[in-house]
Amino acid sequence: MALKDLSSYDAVDMHRGSERMEIALPSSPTLAGLAFACHIFTGLDSEEEAGRIEAPLDLTPDASRKGLLCWLNEWGCRQFKKEYHDKAARQLDCWHKKEAGSRLFLPENKNLLSLTATDLDTAEKAYDALWRKTASIREVKGKQQHVTFGPTGTAKILFRLRPQALMIWDGQIRDSFGLDGSAPSYRKYLEMGKIWLKELDEECKRHGFGLESLPERMGRSKSSPAKLLDEYLWITVTLKHKPPGRDQLAQWVMWASAVLP
Repeated sequence: MALKDLSSYDAVDMHRGSERMEIALPSSPTLAGLAFACHIFTGLDSEEEAGRIEAPLDLTPDASRKGLLCWLNEWGCRQFKKEYHDKAARQLDCWHKKEAGSRLFLPENKNLLSLTATDLDTAEKAYDALWRKTASIREVKGKQQHVTFGPTGTAKILFRLRPQALMIWDGQIRDSFGLDGSAPSYRKYLEMGKIWLKELDEECKRHGFGLESLPERMGRSKSSPAKLLDEYLWITVTLKHKPPGRDQLAQWVMWASAVLP
C-alpha cells in the first residue's frame, strides 16, 4: 500500500488550539511488511547500532546528558553542534528537572500500547517544553540565530528516555502523515502508533505469539515494539522501500522452495 493513497485511509481529527486538523491514518503495518523493513534495517549497520537501546537513560548525571548529545550527533542530528554541547546540556538539565525527571513522568516500564490519555498528556507536555529550546547558535549574514532542538531531535531524546513507550520521527514521516511537528501532532503520532501496535498485536496472536515476542521474531531482540514501528517507517517512508505484496511474496516463496533440497 502506498502511504500517500488516501483512499485506504481512515480520517482522524486533531484539535490544535481553535483549529481543527484532519490527518490521514494509514492501515497498520502487517507482520510481513514489518519483517521486510526490519530485515533491510538490520543490514544498515550504523543505523542499526544507533537504534539498539537496552534501557531508559537517566539524564541526572552530566555525563549522561553529554553522552546523549554525542549519540544524537551520531544519529544525524546536526543541530547539536559540539562546540555548543555545554549549553545544550544545561538546557537538557533544566528540562529534565522540571519534566522528564519528575515523579509524574512516564514510568520506565510503560510501553506504547499501554499509554493512557494522561500518559499522552505527559508526553505532549514534555515534548512541548523541549522542542523549541536552543541546541546551538549559527551566524547568518552577520547575525546570530538560535537553532532549536527541533521536532526530530526532541522525539529522539524522548525515545532514549522511554524506548518502550515513545516514538521517533523525521521530517519525511511527518510530512507523509500531515503532521506539523508541534506537540499536539507528536501526541497524535503516538496515538497512531498505539493503533498500529494494537492491530499488530492481534495479528501476532492469530499466529500464536504475543506482541512482546515481536522484536525477537523480527531479529531485533534489543528493539522495543515502538522502535520497530520507527524502523518500518524509516525504511518505507523515509527511504521509500515499499514492502512486497502478497503475489510478490508468493513468487519468492516458490523460488525458494524450488532450490531447497
